[in-house]
Amino acid sequence: MDVSSCLGATIDSDHFFSIDHLRTRVSNVKKVTGKRTSKYIVSKLISSEVAKQYRQQIEEKLNRTTLNEQDNGEKLWKRCKTVINSMAEEVLGIMEMANKGTWFDAECQPATVDKNKEFKKMQEGHGTRSLIEEYKDKRRKGKPIHKRKKKKNG
Repeated sequence: MDVSSCLGATIDSDHFFSIDHLRTRVSNVKKVTGKRTSKYIVSKLISSEVAKQYRQQIEEKLNRTTLNEQDNGEKLWKRCKTVINSMAEEVLGIMEMANKGTWFDAECQPATVDKNKEFKKMQEGHGTRSLIEEYKDKRRKGKPIHKRKKKKNG
């Protein structure tokens, strides 16, 4: 934080104006890393047989779980959630994730690496004009390559 005061303001006051410059950053503390949530093949529920089997297995498993008097709503919801998720995984199956990165190849790699190096330099140099311009130039050169590849490979 950079704070400076302006002396000599001509508004007949004994107060001094202050000018503040704040630099903010995005905190990495709350970013969660780990397992991505899996998607189930819900299109199988269109079949009435599969939907019936799914419903029956959930009902059976929920009927087998015992409820205590001291269980609150949160505990009950967690039980229901685990039953539903386990049955969905068992009956419906997990959807395979499509490979979205097929367009990124050896031609895109150097442009991205150069751009990232300039970005790091810009961050370390506290964003001087020359560093910002160098970064923007690298980004301008790399963007058409990426756009062309994405358009070509979908």
